[in-house]
Amino acid sequence: MSGGKLAVNARKVEFLSRAGMALLIAVFFIAAIIRNGVWRDEYRLNADSIVKSPLKARPYLNLGLFYFREGLTDEAIRQYLGSLALWPDYPYARNNLGVAYHKNGFIDEAIAEFKEAIRLYPGYGEAHYNLGVAYGDKGLMDEAYGEMRKGVELNKNLIQELK
Repeated sequence: MSGGKLAVNARKVEFLSRAGMALLIAVFFIAAIIRNGVWRDEYRLNADSIVKSPLKARPYLNLGLFYFREGLTDEAIRQYLGSLALWPDYPYARNNLGVAYHKNGFIDEAIAEFKEAIRLYPGYGEAHYNLGVAYGDKGLMDEAYGEMRKGVELNKNLIQELK
């Protein structure tokens, strides 16, 4: 091959690799713009996670947390139940469902969920503490004190987290 043909081929290769790199950068740029739209707020992120992973329990739990923080307890309950439909032994969903039930005044249902969360994860300090609060609301003060104390023993940061 002559030197001229090698130079032409080298320029073609260089052009194609620069064009390929530019195309790759453009694709990543567009993907970043789309991702930033999804990550704009917590609701969009969690709703998008459910669309992309409809058979995973955690996105439903996270969307339930969002709704609960927004004061939409009934919608939070629906999301927690959706999470539990996919993973019935999910202690965090059980605990959060109990908290939502408690907030809505369904103390017996809350107690049942806290007990189930503890059965699934005996070292779950927050669930013990929440069970103690619910027991207190029922007037079961000895049980309330025992569960709240156990919750704090299991999670030394619990009091700080609850503030």
